[in-house]
Amino acid sequence: MRKLIFAIILVFGISACSVSEERVHENNVDEEKNEINNEQLFFNQLEEYLTIGLEKPTEENILIYINDIQYTFEFAQQEIIEKNIGKYVVFKVKRNDNTAICLWEKGKKSGEIIANDRNSAIDGFIKRTYLIIDIGTNYKTIYNLALSNTNENFKSEIKVFNKIYDIKNTDWVAYLSPSSNSTVHIPRDEAMDIKFYNLATKEDVVYKEANNNYEWALELNQHGGLEIIRVDWNENSNQNRVVLETQNLEKWIGDFKASSIIYSLDEIENYLSKEIEKPTEENIKSYIMQLPDFVENSVVKIMNEYENDKYFVFQVSEEMVGGVDSEITCAWEKGKSNGGFVIDKWNSGIEGWLTDKYLVIDSGSWTIRGKTVCNMTLDVSNENFYDYFSVYDPILNFEGTDWIIFASLTDNQINNMEIDELCNIELYNLKTNERIIYREAKDNYAWFLGNRRTEDGLIDLIIIEGNEEMKIKSTVIGKIDLTNWSKIASEINLAIPQKYIDFLKDKDDYDKNDSFLFYANEDIDLDGNNEVIIATGISNEDPISSYVSQLYILRDNNGEIVQLGENLANQGYSVYELVLVQLQNKPKGYIYSGLTNGGGLTGFNLIELTNNQPKIVTYSASATGAGNDEIMDFDNDGKMDGYIQNRWSYDVLYYPLTRIYTLTNNGFELSETEIELPNYSMNIEGVILQYISLRTLNIEKSSEVDKRLSELCMDEKGNELDFSSEIWHSAILNTIIDFENKITFIIDENEDTAEVTIKFFDENDDNKEYERKFHLIKTDNSWRIDQIIEKTS
Repeated sequence: MRKLIFAIILVFGISACSVSEERVHENNVDEEKNEINNEQLFFNQLEEYLTIGLEKPTEENILIYINDIQYTFEFAQQEIIEKNIGKYVVFKVKRNDNTAICLWEKGKKSGEIIANDRNSAIDGFIKRTYLIIDIGTNYKTIYNLALSNTNENFKSEIKVFNKIYDIKNTDWVAYLSPSSNSTVHIPRDEAMDIKFYNLATKEDVVYKEANNNYEWALELNQHGGLEIIRVDWNENSNQNRVVLETQNLEKWIGDFKASSIIYSLDEIENYLSKEIEKPTEENIKSYIMQLPDFVENSVVKIMNEYENDKYFVFQVSEEMVGGVDSEITCAWEKGKSNGGFVIDKWNSGIEGWLTDKYLVIDSGSWTIRGKTVCNMTLDVSNENFYDYFSVYDPILNFEGTDWIIFASLTDNQINNMEIDELCNIELYNLKTNERIIYREAKDNYAWFLGNRRTEDGLIDLIIIEGNEEMKIKSTVIGKIDLTNWSKIASEINLAIPQKYIDFLKDKDDYDKNDSFLFYANEDIDLDGNNEVIIATGISNEDPISSYVSQLYILRDNNGEIVQLGENLANQGYSVYELVLVQLQNKPKGYIYSGLTNGGGLTGFNLIELTNNQPKIVTYSASATGAGNDEIMDFDNDGKMDGYIQNRWSYDVLYYPLTRIYTLTNNGFELSETEIELPNYSMNIEGVILQYISLRTLNIEKSSEVDKRLSELCMDEKGNELDFSSEIWHSAILNTIIDFENKITFIIDENEDTAEVTIKFFDENDDNKEYERKFHLIKTDNSWRIDQIIEKTS
C-alpha cells in the first residue's frame, strides 16, 4: 500500500513538475511575444510620431520636436548625433534595448526611421551624403541619403572590421574585411583583406589579399596618413608588422586608381541647374558666389581675367585639410536664367581663351600632362565640345584662325637623352580636327616651344639634342610667327591634299616658280559644306614684298573639285597677306586680303562667299599711293569690329589724319576722324587758304575740324558754298606746293578789316576763271572771315 501511495505521489509529483515547467515555458514565450510586440509597438508609435509633421519645419522647431520624444514615450532616450551635416538632422532614439536610427531632412514637415536593428549605432557620415550605421557582427549599412529610401540603391551592406576610411575627392572608401583565405598561424578565426568600396557604383574591390602566413591592417598615423600594414604570423602565432606604404587620404596615389570625381559634384551641378529670375550680370555673379552656402566646404572663385562677352568662368574648389584641392571648372552663359554648367570635373585649372570660342583648361597632373580645349560655341553635351591633348606647355593660337600649335608628348624612345618628356610640334585645327606633325622627334633630338610669345607674335622653336654622354643641348633654331598662319601653311604642303595642289597647277595662271602660301578648309558661308581657300605666290621675309598670284575658293563636290568665282588675287593692288577672320556679330567667315603697291601703301579688302560666289564686301586702300589701312579688333575679343585709314599725302593736302570706322548693323561706318591741325594762321592769306583747304577735304566726324572752321569763318551762308570739287583741290594743292596755276590772292587790307579776291584758272576747261571774294575782320588780334561772295566767270 505504501509503495502504491509512493508511486502515486511520485507520478503526481512528476506530473506536477512537468506542468509547472510547461507553464514557465509558456510564460517565457508570452514574455518574448510581449517584448516583440512592445518593441514593434514602440517603433510603430515612434514612426507615427515622426510622421505627424510640423506646420513650420524650421531647424529650431525640428530640434524642439525631436527633443520632445523623451517626454512623449516613457523610458525613451533620444540623442541627436548630427544636426549640421548638409541638409539632415540625424538622431538615435533608444528605449530599453530597442534602438531606432532616424533622420529629418531640414525644411520637411516629417522625419523617418531608417534603421531599427537592436544593435544599431551611428558611425557617422562619409562625404556628407552617406550615413554609416554599425549593425553589429562586423556588418555596416551605408545609406545614400541623396536617394529616396524607396530606391533599391538607397542602402548597401558590407562586412567591415572596425573602421571605414574615406578616400577624399573620390566615391571610394577603404576598409578591412574578413578574407575568404585564412592564414595558417593567425590566432583568430578570420584573416583580414584590404578592400575598396565605391559608394556610388557599389563596386567592391580587393586591394590587398591575405595569403599563407600574413594578413593586412589599416591604421592612421599621427600625421593623418593611412598606413598599409602587412602582418606576418609565425608558427608561434607571433606577428611582425611591416608598413609597406603610407597614403594621403586627401590625394591617393599608388597602384589603386580610384575614380577621380569630387563627391560634391552632384550638389554643384544641381545648384547650377536652378533658374534665377533676373539674369543680370550682377545677379548671376551674386548667385554664383552664394554656392558655398548650399554646397558645404566649397570655395568659389570667379576668374574675371577669363571673362568674355558671353561667359563668366569660375572654379569651385573643395576646402580640405592642408589647403584647397579638387577644382571643378564651371561657366555661366550671360543673360541666361539657367546658364550654369560644369565644364571640367577634376583637378582642372583655367588657362584662358585661345579666341573668344575656345577655353583652355589644364586637366593634367604631375604624372600626366594634359590640356582640355573647350569649344564654348557648342552644347556641353556635344561630343565635340572639347578635345584633350597630351601637351607640354603651352598651347598657342594662330591669330584669326582655328589653328593651334603645341609640343605634344610622344611615346618615342630617343637614344642618348635623359629626359622624360619627348615632344613633337603639332598643328591642330579645332574646327575641322585636322592634325599635322610640324616637327617630329627623331633618334637624337626632340622639340619644344618657348613659354612666352613676344609682342610681335613670335615664339621660340627649340630643338633638344642628346649625345652619348647623356648630356642635353638646347638650341633656339628659329621663330614661329603666330600672326602669320600663311607662312606656316606654305611650309606644310603635305597638309594640303594633293587634289587641290594638282587643280591649281593645271590652271593657266599658275607659275611654276610659285609656292603654296595659304590653305584653309572651312565652312565660311555656313551652308554645311566646307570650302577650301588656297593661294600660291612668292613669300618673302619682308611681308610687304610677298606676292600672291593665285587665290581661289574651291569645293569638293563628291570628288569633283569645283571653282567658286575667279582668281581673287587680281585686285589692282598686289595681295601680300591672307587671313580668315570673323566680324563682330557676324557668324560667317571672311577672307582678309592684305593689299599693297610694294611701296608706301597698304590696305585690304574683305571677301565673303554668298550664293557660292565670292564678293568683296569691304575695300579700303588709298588711291594716291600713300597711306595704310588696317582692320581692327578694338575690344580684343578675336572678332574684327572696325578699321582705320591713315592718310598724310597730297590727297589730304598734307593734313595727317586717321579715319576710324566701326562695324554696325549697316556695315562699317565712319565714327570718328582724328587730324593734326596746324596752328591758327596769323595772316590773311593763311586764314583763307586753311579755310578753303578744310572745306575742300570735307572732313566728317571731326570735332577739331568743326571747331576750327567755325573759328575761321562766321558766314553761315558762305559755309554753304561748294569747295569740294577736284578743281578746287587741284588749285589749293598747286598753291601749297607752289606749282603753276596756283591761286592768286588780291588783298585790300585796312586796320581791322580786309577784302580779298582769290582767282585761279582751269587749264582743262579753256582756262575758265574761278573767282571768290572774302571779307574779313580782325577780332582778338586774329583775322576771321565774316562774308564770302562767289563769282565765277
